[in-house]
Amino acid sequence: MAFVLFMAVLLFQTASAQLTHILTINISPAAGGSVTVDGAPYTVPLAVTPGTHILVAAPAAGYNFTEWLDGTNSNISVDPTIDIGV
Repeated sequence: MAFVLFMAVLLFQTASAQLTHILTINISPAAGGSVTVDGAPYTVPLAVTPGTHILVAAPAAGYNFTEWLDGTNSNISVDPTIDIGV
């Protein structure tokens, strides 16, 4: 079986004028695997600082990683490890 990851980055500005990025990753199907961001397990929601972050997809037993998609369902990469800039 295959699993696909959809990714979106939402931007928010706090009262102190710092830009906060909320990284949203949807795993399809949900049981298909997991993701780490900069070496830590992905949790919802995940606030990240501006800059480059390393995302690694790890398929669950019986699944194969297929691709990363962006918020418009466009293919970002078929490599399970990607660097994203936010």
